[in-house]
Formats: sequence, structure tokens, C-alpha cells
Amino acid sequence: MRKVIIILNVLFLSCTLFGLEHEEVRSTQNSLQMALSLDGDGDYAVIPSPIGLNFGDECCFTIEFWFRSNISQPSNLINKWQSLQLGDGWQIDIHKDSYGDPIVGNLYFIIAGKIWSSSTAHQAGIQDSMAYHFAITVDKNNDHRWIYLDGDVISWTWLSWWSRNFDSECSIGIGALPNLENSQFFNGIIDELRIWDVARNKSQILKTMVDTLSPEYYLSADSGLIGYWRFDELQDFGINGDGIDDIQDLSTNDNHFDLVGNATLVNSEVLSITPRNSNRTPINISLNQNYPNPFNPITAIEFTLPHSDFATLKVFNILGEEVATLVSGKLNQGNHTYQFDGQNLASGIYYYQLIAGEYREVKKMVLIK
Repeated sequence: MRKVIIILNVLFLSCTLFGLEHEEVRSTQNSLQMALSLDGDGDYAVIPSPIGLNFGDECCFTIEFWFRSNISQPSNLINKWQSLQLGDGWQIDIHKDSYGDPIVGNLYFIIAGKIWSSSTAHQAGIQDSMAYHFAITVDKNNDHRWIYLDGDVISWTWLSWWSRNFDSECSIGIGALPNLENSQFFNGIIDELRIWDVARNKSQILKTMVDTLSPEYYLSADSGLIGYWRFDELQDFGINGDGIDDIQDLSTNDNHFDLVGNATLVNSEVLSITPRNSNRTPINISLNQNYPNPFNPITAIEFTLPHSDFATLKVFNILGEEVATLVSGKLNQGNHTYQFDGQNLASGIYYYQLIAGEYREVKKMVLIK
């Protein structure tokens, strides 16, 4: 299986894509429901001097967007950093390993030059030519980082071991690094990019991910929204003096993107903003990290079966003693979620194990009372 890395260092890519007919938009017109398309051949989008897009000492933020990628090549998605040498900043990239299925990828996260990978990443099953909603939330106050795919938590970790600064004074790029040095240009489409200076929770992400944001979000800084790009219309804001090739930031910060090269807008029907989980056929068995974690006293454990199978989900204490059987029986293909209640258990580390056919996986969770 080829691994796909989504890194937090703002870089975006391009794409024209996958046999889909689309119309270039290079004039000021009300082109609703469009998306940014990059072809991976030197085009990108950039905000030269962003204002108000640093997260400060509290370092709470959320970055989310829809994407569709040609993962045959490593790519810079979105980033706000200069280089590994300079360190500070954030980056979201897509990468792969050199083995396995050519159209299935894994998710990894890198911030300020440090990879945050997840043992559940390989189960995300990112596929070529499919649209996904990606979100990352960082909450330094509560020492947490979450990654969501289509509204589901697929990765979680502590922040305390990583003290680098998320803020950077450099430009923001989509599809390439801002300074273009060592860039891996993106081949794909991006839509509904949103940056918040708050750590949004799962219910908040689910509430707004399937629609455009209303003015109550982007006309007031109180919502925490500090950057919002719909990619629906090309305008001329005078950036670099190159005409009608700018994308409006609808937030109060007015950080508009300038398109470079062959970057275009395409019909976003390929990113039709509807929930993806209901109609995507799972391709691998997937045991997700429980959510929330740590928990008190109830948490949810989700897993995915690519076909009907006999499955067992059990919970064990740190001594290996079984404390609960959440399910044991024949289950249908698809997503399954079970709640674990630790009300009668002591605080501490617990493990949950999924067995389905020859598949076995164990994950750790923490009960804090």
C-alpha cells in the first residue's frame, strides 16, 4: 500500500483532472460552486504577505478543506513555512511510499518540520480521483492534536513533547512551497479552505463541512474564522499587478490568493459537498483511535469492515485482563461504532482489540477521572 503524507506546512497543488470536463474561469464572473485546480506542472497559489494568520502563544487552531488528489506523486498541499532549516511554521503535504497499491494512500501529519504520524493512518485509504474533507485541530491549552477525514477522527496525539513555534512570517502557498525551492507541485483540486484560530471539535466540523459558511462566520472575527476561501470566482485585487487571477478571502483579514501559472477554477461537482462516508466502499479493515481520548467515563470506538465478517471488539486493562466485550458476532460491511463506559473502572491505561478474520489490532486509550 502506498502511504500518503498530509503534512502541516502550507503548500497547495494543482490539477486538471482525471478525464473530467471543466471550464477555465479567467474573468470576473459569478462562477458559483467552483474549485481551485492545479496540474502539478509549476502552477500554484500564494498569499505574499498574510496578515492575522499567526496563532499566537496559545496555539489553538483548525485548518480544514476539501481535496481531490492524484497521489502518483508527492505533493505540497498547503503551507506557511520557509524550510526545514528555518523551522517554524506549518505544512500539509501528500506523500507516498514506493511500494504497494498505486491508488491507495496513508495519512501523515507534519508540523514545523516534525512528522506526526498515526498508526491508524494506513487505514484511511486515500484514493486517487476521490474527494475527501480533511481537518486538523491543534489545542495547545489542552495538549492535544486531532486529524479528521470526512469528519471522523483518524489520528490523535499529545503536543507536550513538541515545543516548536507554529507561527511564521512567511507567505502562504497552495500547491508549492512559498519560496518554490524544492517544491513538489500539487496535482489535484482544493475547495472550501478555512483557517480558524480556535480548536474546533468534531460536532462543529461536521456541522459546517458539507456546506459553504454563512456570513455569521466570515463577517465577524468572533467566530474564530481568520481565513476563508471558496475558490468560486476570479477577481483582481492588484496582487502582483497581473490582472484577474486573484481569489478573495471572505474573512475580515482580506488575505487574497494570487494564482500563478496555469492554476484555474473548475466546476466543483467533483467535490459535491455531501457526506462521503455514506457511499464510499471501504477498502481495508480500519480500527480508529477512540474519541475522545483521554475520556471520562464514555468514549466511542469506530472500525470499518470492507466486507461482512465475524468481528470481536474487546477491552483489556494494563495487566491484560479483559474488562469488556463490546461486540462479538457477524457484522455487515461498513462503519461500526461502539461506546465503552469506564464508569466502574479505575483511571489508567486500557487497550482495545479488534479481531476480524486474520486481522488483529490493538490500540491504547486513557481513562481519567
